[in-house]
Amino acid sequence: MYQIFFQSHGVAIEWVAESLPKPYEAELVEDIISLMSSCSAKIYGKRSALRRKAKKEAEHEAI
Repeated sequence: MYQIFFQSHGVAIEWVAESLPKPYEAELVEDIISLMSSCSAKIYGKRSALRRKAKKEAEHEAI
């Protein structure tokens, strides 16, 4: 759909991202960052859950 529109205006589409393969090091860095993000989210999620639980228990005891 977009291709027809662009061709009618004399514009050519070139896909650069697919034509350039990623080096091994770049893929490794992306994997490490993904792993670190996943672990961080898990840690922060557990901490948040503990705080919510403690807050709920404190509110329940105050009643």
